Formats: sequence, C-alpha cells, structure tokens
Amino acid sequence: MENKSLLEKRLIELKKQEKLYYDLLKNFSFKTEWEAQKYIEKNKTSFDELKEIKEEIKELEHQLMTPKEKQEYLEYQKELKDKYSND
Repeated sequence: MENKSLLEKRLIELKKQEKLYYDLLKNFSFKTEWEAQKYIEKNKTSFDELKEIKEEIKELEHQLMTPKEKQEYLEYQKELKDKYSND
C-alpha cells in the first residue's frame, strides 16, 4: 500500500506541474504563422517537459487502476480502434 500512496502523491505532483505548463503555454492568437513558429521554438523545452509529464501521468494512472478499471479501459480502447479503423 505504501507504493500506491507514493504513486498517488507523484500523480498529484505531476498534475500540478501539468497545470502550470498549460497556464504557461496557453494557446495564443498569433497573427502570422511566423509568430506561432517563433513561440514554439522559444518554448520547445517547456513543450517537451509537458509531453514527458503527460506520459508519466498516463502511466501512473494506469498503474493505479483496479483490475476491473484496466479491463474496462482496454475494452474502451478496443471499441475506439474498431470504430475508427473501419471508417
């Protein structure tokens, strides 16, 4: 159980960091594509860090799922795959 508690604490920390990055990297209205590209280049490190945080959050959430939740998640993923692979 201690491990689960540590995972839950880590998950909470990561979600706080994720929110901070989202606040920092909000979608702005750029007048030109050049402005948007410059913004992306300037903040590339932050975007990369946000991506890593999101991946770790997803992994932790999966680890914290009950067996029933994991099964439901897999079924849902299969439904999505079937739905969009046939179109």
